[in-house]
Amino acid sequence: MPTDARDPRIPARDLFEQLRDYGLDPNQLIHVASELIALITCSIRESGGSDDSPEPRLPADGSH
Repeated sequence: MPTDARDPRIPARDLFEQLRDYGLDPNQLIHVASELIALITCSIRESGGSDDSPEPRLPADGSH
C-alpha cells in the first residue's frame, strides 16, 4: 500500500471505517457513497467542469 499522505485511499478508508463504526449497514454505505458522488459532481459542474456527465440520481424509493 502506498504511504503517500495525499493518497486518496487513506481518507476513503478512514471514512469507511468511521461510517461502519457509526453503525451503517452495507446498503446505507452505498447510499452515502452515492450522495458523495452527487455532491462532487455538482461541485465540478459549479466550478466549470464538463457538462456531459449524467445527472446524479437518488434512489426511486426516496431512501438514502
